[in-house]
Amino acid sequence: MSGTDSLRTAKPRSDERVSYSGDEITASRLQHAVDIIEASFTRWPAIETGVPAVEHLRWKLEYPGWAPNELVMETAERVEVGVYLRVHRVFRIGRRSYRVRDWQDSCIHPNYQGLGLFSRQSWVNETLHDYDFSFWSSINPRIMARAPLESVDLGRDLRAFVKPIASSEELARRLVPAARSGLRKRVFWTAISAARALGAIKRPPAPTNERLQIQHSREVEEILDLFTACLNGIPQPSGLFQERSRDYLQWRYCDPRTGRTSVLAALENGEPRGMAVCKTSGDIGLLIELLADPCRLDVASELIAAANELLADRGVAAVVCRVPRDSPFLKVLGSHGYIRAPLQTGCLLSPDRIGAAELRDLLKGRTHHIMMGDFDWA
Repeated sequence: MSGTDSLRTAKPRSDERVSYSGDEITASRLQHAVDIIEASFTRWPAIETGVPAVEHLRWKLEYPGWAPNELVMETAERVEVGVYLRVHRVFRIGRRSYRVRDWQDSCIHPNYQGLGLFSRQSWVNETLHDYDFSFWSSINPRIMARAPLESVDLGRDLRAFVKPIASSEELARRLVPAARSGLRKRVFWTAISAARALGAIKRPPAPTNERLQIQHSREVEEILDLFTACLNGIPQPSGLFQERSRDYLQWRYCDPRTGRTSVLAALENGEPRGMAVCKTSGDIGLLIELLADPCRLDVASELIAAANELLADRGVAAVVCRVPRDSPFLKVLGSHGYIRAPLQTGCLLSPDRIGAAELRDLLKGRTHHIMMGDFDWA
């Protein structure tokens, strides 16, 4: 079936899952999945991409992972009424790579909600076990509540920050069209409070370095070369870190279906010392990636300043970013006018082939690198 109009509201007598991958993911199946997703979520995608929703979904399923990604449909009375994506990602912890399963866009069509189907979309019923652990991120507390009790909650270690670009009066005016979304309302109210308070806050001067040159890269091969050289030249995080192969970097930051993305490189004597990635979603800017040597606060500072300037030129009212609470760049963000925001992010790791105790020991005491670029909804 290809549309949601034919979905019945009767209680289902049976349920099962059907998984599609590769050539089985036809255009009609993608469109039907989008119909269910758009009916289930207030806004999908969560950010503006500039492409049809079906093309954004196709992009998500093209993640270059360790196995073909899957479009999974939950059925009731032989009608496909639920969706989730099973995406096979690769993370590093220390020097070792791990096979990770990422559940994305899990939902049940509203006509079939309340019948227990959402609960059956759970890890408990999965029997694949060919991955080391699961990764789950969402801003929906209902979805995060489905995680097994032994999951490791990395979301508690993330801190959200908002930088106001517009004045408090302009932000208040823009809040009216943003009122449809609870998340956007929280962003704007935080930005308004920040804009009013910044004048009274004594901020430390931002580190600068006149020898650094900021380059706004647009060519795909140039971006990939700069990212690769930067990653080879800076210390790698000891904790959880999305493995950034050239295929991944091209898929994540160079594909137009992910939205309007800009890549900035900090060069010193022609060598990349740091990278930043930002994007726009309507009147909100997002700083989704910041890579630099933890000891080079000047590099991070120049990249943050350049990202703020670029996003301001695009007319955004505020910029949002999320970084780990032990990030060496927290004070640098503060020196550039970023204020802590009450925006929660669910980010869980759930054990599988690696047991719960082993997973906790593996993560304990390590420095993780998690930013919005690691989440499928940004």
